[in-house]
Order: sequence, then C-alpha cells, then structure tokens
Amino acid sequence: MQRLRAGFCVCLGAAIVVSSFASPVRGAAGFFVGFRADAAATEETVPEGWEHVTYLGRNPNHFTFEEDKGIMAVRVRSRNSVSALMAVPDVDLGDYSRLSWRWQVNRVVGMAREDRRDRNDSAARVRVIFGTDRPQAPSGREILRRVLETRGIDMGEGADEPPGLKIDYIWGNHFPPGTVIDYAGARGHKVIFLRAGNEHAGTWVREERDLLKDFDECFHGSPEMLRAILVLSDTDRTNEGVTALFSDIVLKRSGEP
Repeated sequence: MQRLRAGFCVCLGAAIVVSSFASPVRGAAGFFVGFRADAAATEETVPEGWEHVTYLGRNPNHFTFEEDKGIMAVRVRSRNSVSALMAVPDVDLGDYSRLSWRWQVNRVVGMAREDRRDRNDSAARVRVIFGTDRPQAPSGREILRRVLETRGIDMGEGADEPPGLKIDYIWGNHFPPGTVIDYAGARGHKVIFLRAGNEHAGTWVREERDLLKDFDECFHGSPEMLRAILVLSDTDRTNEGVTALFSDIVLKRSGEP
C-alpha cells in the first residue's frame, strides 16, 4: 500500500484539534481535515480516517506529507500513474454543504484532453461522490476482486471508490474555468474546471464550492448523502509527470463565513 507520512490530523471547528490519526467526527463549525505544523514525523502510514484508493492495472501515485511555504500539505507525485486518498465524512450534507480547500500544481498535464478517454488526465482533482442510503450494487472492481478471490488470486491492497454520482473539480488543461463536461467514458460523472493552464502554477489557490448547487446543476435534483471525498492526480493516460499539493479540506455549514 502507498504510504503517507505521519503528521496528518483530522480536526473540527476553528480551534479544536484532536491527536494525529484520530477518526473524524462532527463539529459545530464544520468538518475540517487539516495538517498540523507541529506534528512529529513517525512511521509512514495512511492516517486513520483515510484510505489509499488504487485502480486496477494502473501504477499508484506517491504521497508524502510536508511543508510548503509554511503550509502543511499532502504532496502527490504522479508519473504515468493514478491513485487517490479517500475520506468518508460522517456528516449531514444538508448541514455541511460547502466544501473548501487549497491546492497547488507545478504545472498542468500538457497533453491532456479531458473530453477524450485516452487523454483525460489532470494535474489535480478533488472528487466528491454522492450516494444513497439504499443498498448499492458492488462496483466492477469489487465484483472482479470477488471472482479472483474464488480462484486464489489476490488483487492486492487498495480500497475501492464507493458507487454513486460523482463530481470532479479539476485543475485542467484544455477547457477554460467554468466549463462542465461529462467524464470521458463514464456515466453519472461530471467534471467542473476550476483552474486551467499554468498561470497560477507554483502558487497556493483556495477554492470553495456549494455542493448542493453543483449537484443540482449537474444532475438536476438533490443528493441523499455524501459518500466520499478524494484527492488525486492522474497521468496514466499521457505518461507525463506532475506534482500537486492539497491542504485545508473543509466541509462548512451553510451560512458560515
């Protein structure tokens, strides 16, 4: 399993910090996934509350935890690879409907064409998966895992993305910010371009989205629940190499500043 250096922590509210590797819970001001500047480096591991998601037949990314310009962040190094870190927040989406984060890329994927299945890479993605409380059919990967297990074949470590409707917020290459497209080769999966090109490469940029509004614009309705949030880079289609950083991923209450 790909590993992330210790020092990552899950926090709640503006000033309430629980110890590193604590499981996420609800809070009055928001659901905050932060990075402590004073956290001690110990054995490299994926923090409790997060899972490393790998994709069948694809090389995994390399994750580290480090400081950049005074900001503690997850750094993702992607070269002909794709994998993600996934959190499953136990929050009511009706209360915590605004998602904010900071991100940075060293450059965009120059050969990417996000509307083409053979070139739909991006330097950075924040993926939000919406679902239902009703029983869900297993994913294609999970079905394959079960089949291979009956034959004594181990697919290896790595969590599966849960099923559901998906929105990717990306730092893209080919389309201008504000563009919304279908994820190439998938159904029930939209891509929203927040950044495009290298104008802001190498600098921290803060984003904030109203998840309920975006869901309605993409899928025409209201989601029943939030199933997962993932951060990732993908260069497996173009065989390029990029670096992305993510920090301060926060689910905020509606109406909070």
